[in-house]
Amino acid sequence: MTGDKRTKAELIADADRLHQRIAELEASAADSEQRFDVLMADQDRLRRLYENAPLGYQSLDADGNLLSVNPAWLSVMGYAREEVIGKWFGDFLDSHYQEAFRHRFPCFKQEGAIDGVEFEMLRKDGATVTIMFNGRIGYNVDGSFMQTHCIMQDVTDRKRAEKEIIDLAKFPSENPHPVLRVASDGQIIYANAGGEVMLREQHAQDPTQAPDSWMDVLADVLSSNQPGELEELAGDRIFNLVFAPVVGSGYVNIYGHDITERKRGEDERHTLEAQIQHAQKLESLGVLAGGIAHDFNNLLMAILGNADLALMDLSPVSPVRENLMEIKRASQRAAELARQMLAYSGKGKFVIEALSLPEIVEEMAHILEVSISKKAVLKYNYAENLPLFEGDATQVRQIIMNLITNASESIGDRSGVISVTVGAMQADRTYLRETYLDENLPEGLYVTLEVADTGCGMDEETRAKLFDPFFTTKFTGRGLGMAAVLGIVRGHSGAIKIYSEVGKGTTMKVLLPSVEGATAVRAKRAEAVADWHGSGTVLLVDDEETVRAIAAMMLGRLGLSVILASDGREAVDIYTQRGDEIDCVILDLTMPHMDGEQAFRELRCIDPEVRVIMSSGYNEQDVTQRFVGKGLAGFIQKPYELEKLVETLRGELGQ
Repeated sequence: MTGDKRTKAELIADADRLHQRIAELEASAADSEQRFDVLMADQDRLRRLYENAPLGYQSLDADGNLLSVNPAWLSVMGYAREEVIGKWFGDFLDSHYQEAFRHRFPCFKQEGAIDGVEFEMLRKDGATVTIMFNGRIGYNVDGSFMQTHCIMQDVTDRKRAEKEIIDLAKFPSENPHPVLRVASDGQIIYANAGGEVMLREQHAQDPTQAPDSWMDVLADVLSSNQPGELEELAGDRIFNLVFAPVVGSGYVNIYGHDITERKRGEDERHTLEAQIQHAQKLESLGVLAGGIAHDFNNLLMAILGNADLALMDLSPVSPVRENLMEIKRASQRAAELARQMLAYSGKGKFVIEALSLPEIVEEMAHILEVSISKKAVLKYNYAENLPLFEGDATQVRQIIMNLITNASESIGDRSGVISVTVGAMQADRTYLRETYLDENLPEGLYVTLEVADTGCGMDEETRAKLFDPFFTTKFTGRGLGMAAVLGIVRGHSGAIKIYSEVGKGTTMKVLLPSVEGATAVRAKRAEAVADWHGSGTVLLVDDEETVRAIAAMMLGRLGLSVILASDGREAVDIYTQRGDEIDCVILDLTMPHMDGEQAFRELRCIDPEVRVIMSSGYNEQDVTQRFVGKGLAGFIQKPYELEKLVETLRGELGQ
């Protein structure tokens, strides 16, 4: 083999080196491709950030023309992208700022940065906005200018707030509102007269230092360069404080506005809304309670009536007599429960008379003494020459009894005092607004019943639920006592004021509107009913078949003839035809087709001398008032027993 011939081994070595070089090139190509993919991903991510950024972004070329803007920039200015790209930036500035930009733009290129520069710009709709720019200058490899990159921030609202504060601070003697400037460490740099007064009311020790309650807001405002707000109590006044940063200074201007009256108005409005909502709740529950009690009374009418009739026919020595008496007693207790439901509904007041509150309390003194705890002492206080009020004596007694019973239970097994005070007061709108439940009651003279105890008192939660039906703090209570009290007071167009403190006792004050020029009527006491039998014909009107049946049997047992009608319309037709033979009408108040009130008017048109006894388990107060002076002969409340029926009829029939 000659000298210029290469050996086989050398050729193989050259081939290996060639293959290795090819592998290196392939690896380099793969790495470049990977770097390219990463670069493209970065570009895509930057593009998304650019397009979705909450702040505006723009770039300018060497002449100050717009190279690019993002959607946030377009949103602030109100333009489409094609309307701004390539345009000189100065065209979008307020005329006062165009020359300033023309002179300052070369300086920006030399300084290499744009920090906190503010311009007033014109939106497409002509509105002026204040924009703050922050950015950097981009350079080519040779160091020559390439373009600016700026972030824009709309600071119009902040600048307006700062201007208002500065304008106010220029006239401290004329400005009644607090105006202050505070440093980042809380030092008061400036305070006008209003600001000094506010600071003295907040803390008298160091009027040169901001209160601790301001410091968190102060720090947030300085760190974010965004305004902040705070409501602050100074003495008996409430201030709304607006914190506005002075950009780049480390100071915050504070403008205070007295909002005491507005806050009081809001509190009164919220109180009124709560009262209205509660009144609506009471009204809804009252309708429900009244409806249940009405149907309940009709059932009890049948039970009591049949028990009375059975007892009349039963031998005094019969072994079942006591069972019937127990049925009657249980029914009477059920009727009392129904009356409490009616009282809660505000529909239980029927017999309206001019009453003296001291006389009613005095008449109840003995029963009150035996109804309270043996460790409680009752004390009475009566004001002299008290006016009268109009009401139902029976239901007013229920108010007194329930309040005294509650006071006694509040005292419990401890020794205590229950004070009963009867008086009168002139109640103005402010006082009535704080009562439970004020329903736009008129100002004027009210008779007052105040029951105060030295018991356990009530917390806020208990007071809020006090008058809710079926709410009770007693293990065995029904929770209708105070609900009934509220219903009766509402039915009498009155109100209740409550004072209570846990561990110190409770005072309940009932207000009942007084009436002038009336004569007090003492409640009639029930007289023993002899074995009475009458004569004549009674028209019995009731839509409940069970009531008609048992009442007819009771009337028949008393020797009276009975004509039945199932509603007011039928009663009017019957009276038109047979009025001459009818001595008395017992008329149910609540019926379909024609109710008792309408039927009463029709019967009076037919015969002005007709004697009508109204019968019902409940009634609306305004309906009851319509019968006053209209010739209603009497009233009998369901469920009535034979004894009550005799008592009512004997007077009306004159027998």
